[in-house]
Amino acid sequence: MKGTNMTRKNIIIISIAVAAVVGIIVLVIAFRKAREEKKLTASGHQINNAAFWDGALWFAETEGKITESQGSSAKSWLIRLTAGPDQAPQQISGLDIIEPWFLAGKDRLWIFSSSTGGYYKDGKLESVKLAAPLRKVSRPFLYEGRPALIGSEAPGYRLRVWDDGKWIPKQKLRMKLPNESDDCTGEYLQAFECDGVVHVFCQVPLGAPVYYHRGLPLADAEQSWRKVADAGGQWRVASLGGNPAFFYHTSRDGLVVLGLIHREQEWKEFFSRSIGWDIGLGICATGKGEDFVLLRRILPLGMKVLGVENGQPVWAYEGMGKTNLIKVMIRDLEDASSRDRR
Repeated sequence: MKGTNMTRKNIIIISIAVAAVVGIIVLVIAFRKAREEKKLTASGHQINNAAFWDGALWFAETEGKITESQGSSAKSWLIRLTAGPDQAPQQISGLDIIEPWFLAGKDRLWIFSSSTGGYYKDGKLESVKLAAPLRKVSRPFLYEGRPALIGSEAPGYRLRVWDDGKWIPKQKLRMKLPNESDDCTGEYLQAFECDGVVHVFCQVPLGAPVYYHRGLPLADAEQSWRKVADAGGQWRVASLGGNPAFFYHTSRDGLVVLGLIHREQEWKEFFSRSIGWDIGLGICATGKGEDFVLLRRILPLGMKVLGVENGQPVWAYEGMGKTNLIKVMIRDLEDASSRDRR
């Protein structure tokens, strides 16, 4: 009897597994067919580059048509999500900026991309096209009240500050890490200024340790890079209560987001949150002590937001992007059925 029950259990497990595989194959075929026929659309939230400004989170929502021959054509919107429970995202305005970086200013929300610079203020969007697209640069941050970034420049690096619609070159920098790497850009080079001091974080290559430098690493000055953590996935930095903070994906009894904060000359763990199929990470300081907002992008098109105050989660929001894949599949089945009846 026991053997019969085990056999039935195995049959059920195998049947479920086969059904799942068949379902995945059907979805893949439908996806490819929809792409070929230019029917497939999808939308999602770009939370990695969000900012907290005017009591709310600001980020981009992008909707695009995905085709086999033309790749993807997308349009974006500026989205506002007021901090607190029982809130929903508001679509504020269309965006002509692809993959924007958001940066909270004193009286405006700065919005940048590799080819555009601008801001949102008093209900209006202003932007200018750059004369030449940015290449190999950090995420923007505020420096002496102005947007700034660190860019690769042969030889070495240079701080650039936004002024009158242009990125103006300033100090020459050098990124000589303890592991002898020096090609650090993009997501792997992040910085912020707090109380007049610039804090720089750098990782080369992906999967190597992330290093931290207090102050701008000037080309002609002695440097002191110190290891923060081994980060094999995404990571973000922020200033919380005047202290540098570092958040990253890692594995410890499952996948987690860990938060470290620099106190008393060392990095101390102060936050941990279990995660799942995460493919994006955003951290926004709220400006109130060490309070922050954690943003997660979840496969395939999901978003989760968590407000943390005094070390405790106090509000949350979950959203899901949209795709018309299932609708396309149903429509194709109805069309096929209609043809069969004829």
